[in-house]
Amino acid sequence: MSDAVQRKGDWFVTYTGKQFWPFDARVDDICIEDIAHSLALQTRWNGHCSTFYSIADHSVACADIAYDQYRIISRAESTKDIWRWALMHDAAEAYIGDIVSPIKRYLLCADRDSVTSYLEHDLVTVEGLVLPIKAVETRLLGLIAEKFGLPEGIPGAVHMIDRRMLVTEALQLTNYNAEPDHWVKQKPWSDFEPYDVKLPMRSPVDAEAAFLEAFQRWFPRHRLNEKEVPHALHQKD
Repeated sequence: MSDAVQRKGDWFVTYTGKQFWPFDARVDDICIEDIAHSLALQTRWNGHCSTFYSIADHSVACADIAYDQYRIISRAESTKDIWRWALMHDAAEAYIGDIVSPIKRYLLCADRDSVTSYLEHDLVTVEGLVLPIKAVETRLLGLIAEKFGLPEGIPGAVHMIDRRMLVTEALQLTNYNAEPDHWVKQKPWSDFEPYDVKLPMRSPVDAEAAFLEAFQRWFPRHRLNEKEVPHALHQKD
């Protein structure tokens, strides 16, 4: 606990029992078992989908798309970083949660004046501070990249896959009924073609297993630490 005195902000306890300081995290704090477990239990769309669909399943689906799309283009080692980053692009959400876009944009502002201007009404702050959540997320993604040997910064190709996957999810997992005025038919989302894939809708346990299996496949230099997992994950005889 002596480390707590030297760290900034407060901490929470992760799945594997680690203390984690979101505002003062270190590379050694990043744990793939924590990431996989948390993402498998968090739903996409803030839970507003027709059935349980986890961030872990979303991440694996994005990585599979990236692999199928880019492995035939180039065999360069750097090309592998596209599907590796596709798997890990939401990994910071294991530590800060999946904040829906309207709220995240609200929290992007770094000071009271800019937030007030953005919202055009008075802002209630906590202890007079407004923290730019994107800066926290970006720093955590940097630590994740360092931990797992990824280049800094999510590739543009992954951002494109993520947007197309969002439209794909909207068509398969929301109340979309082919309405001509539905938001997926409007700009800018109408510019992103959905993927012709059936989205996986695994249970949390199966989604966690799928995420870890993808990680072992595409990050072979990083072994899973079975001691970090409090219970046997894959006992499904």
